[in-house]
Parts: sequence; C-alpha cells; structure tokens
Amino acid sequence: MDPARIAGVRREELREACARLGVTDVRMLGYRDSGIPARGEPGSLSAAPLGQVARDLSRVLAALRPDLVITHDRTGGYGHPDHIRASEAAALAVRDLDPVPVLYESVFPRSLVDAFQDAFRDAGLRAGRAAATGADMDRDAGVPDALVSARLDVSAHVQAKRAALRAHRTQLTGHVLFRLPWPVLARLWSVEHFARAGVQPGGPVADDLG
Repeated sequence: MDPARIAGVRREELREACARLGVTDVRMLGYRDSGIPARGEPGSLSAAPLGQVARDLSRVLAALRPDLVITHDRTGGYGHPDHIRASEAAALAVRDLDPVPVLYESVFPRSLVDAFQDAFRDAGLRAGRAAATGADMDRDAGVPDALVSARLDVSAHVQAKRAALRAHRTQLTGHVLFRLPWPVLARLWSVEHFARAGVQPGGPVADDLG
C-alpha cells in the first residue's frame, strides 16, 4: 500500500472495529505511528515528550470523567514503543483527575501465551510467542501470572472480538491467529486479563473491574 495512504486507511479500520464493538466515541490525539523499533520521526508518539502526551490524554479524560481507565501494560504487549508510551501517559494522566479513576492494564499472562503456543503446535502452525498478542514478529510476550488482579469472562463476546480484529485488515489479514480452529481460538479468547495499578502482585484475583 502507498505509505501516504496507510494512516488514513488505519484510522478507518479503527473506526470500523469500534463500530463492530458498539463503541460510539472515538477520539484521536494526532500522533503518528513510531514503528518497530521506534524511528524517532517528528510527530510520532514515542518521540513526543511524555508530559505532552499525558496532558493531551488528561484533557480528554477530564471531559469524559471516567470511573475506570484501561490502557496497555508497561511491556507494550510485545514491546511496541507506542503501546509503552500510551501506558506511561495514562499512568500520569489519571493523576490529574479528581476523583482519580481506577487504572487497569490489559495484560497477557505467560500461562495464556503458553496455551496459545500449545494450540499453534497442535494445529501444525509455526508462530512466535508474540502471535498471541496479534503481533507477527519473533518477540517474547507475556507478563508473570502473579500480576493479574482481574479476569473477565468475555465468552459471550468472542464473535464480536473476532469481527473487530478482522476490521484491521492491513495488520491482521492472514494472521496465524485466524488459522487456528475457531473452537480453539474462541476458548483462548474467552477470558481477558487485567492488572490493577498500585496493587501488589500475587493477591486475590477479581472477576470484575471494580
């Protein structure tokens, strides 16, 4: 695809994915993709000062007044510099709000990554550990299971989850995830995992994001 068009195409893919999930309010801060590894190009998210990104995000959150904020985990899932910067910015941005919302990081516990590896092997597919996160590169992924403080049963929504991911055609068309048998993928996708900011690892695991 023409590089000059890719940003616009991916914006539309995001809007389509959100529509498939029932999300009606999508706000973009205008930063460019930083690339992997980050290229440091002007206007890219990872090249922007962290304080600036946090202030931009804080203004949006102040208008929305959320009770709860969900962001990427501090590893960026598979080390994506923009995911890491989003996590850092969210941690700073919520501190400026009154009241301060509960902050959760969406995480992939290592046990889940291991389960995906087993599923790929059983299906005769070759995939790196980052494939569980939707990446297509040979990188490690997964956080210690002890960091998980909440598990949500989303089994009733796995069809919508698949539909939303399929909207990201320029990134996920032909991805190894979609070559897994659907019953296997649906089972692995049936639980989402979260780490609550400020909670010590190894504590009780909740079944909601209270």
